[in-house]
Amino acid sequence: MKKLVLLSLFIIAAGINTSVYAQIGSPTPTATMGVQISQVLDLQVTTGSALTFNFNSIALLDAGITQTDAATLTYRSNQPWYINIAANSTTFSESAGGNPTPMPASVIGYRMTGGSTYTPLSTTATSLDGTTGSKNARGKGTVSVDFFVNPGYTYAPETDYAMTITYTITTL
Repeated sequence: MKKLVLLSLFIIAAGINTSVYAQIGSPTPTATMGVQISQVLDLQVTTGSALTFNFNSIALLDAGITQTDAATLTYRSNQPWYINIAANSTTFSESAGGNPTPMPASVIGYRMTGGSTYTPLSTTATSLDGTTGSKNARGKGTVSVDFFVNPGYTYAPETDYAMTITYTITTL
């Protein structure tokens, strides 16, 4: 009888299809992602790229002309940065060309809007916002520049004195 019970259990067990399968493949694959970011140093003159100072009265020649927020510079940088300003020439160009006393760049004074003193413009790049030792944080935004121009009575009348100013954003 024991043999019959064992044989019955064996037949029953053989008739039941209970399969156990092992998992094939990887249920949690991984991937590597790389990100590359190029250096961004962008500076644009958004307002004030063509300024005019018209000395059409004695009072203006005596006092000079101030233009606050005369130029607005828009920057974008993903590095610490600062901005320099410089004249492209030591003297103004003039349409008549025969002025015995060329007008120097230094008749233009500049400062960051809200600053207390004007610095005479020169051909030496000078810090406008930030310095090599004290850079501004990465990001984007705007800065504004005030100008004060006072040629006085030293220079001949001219309708077309011109000066190019260069702004530079740098990380160096």
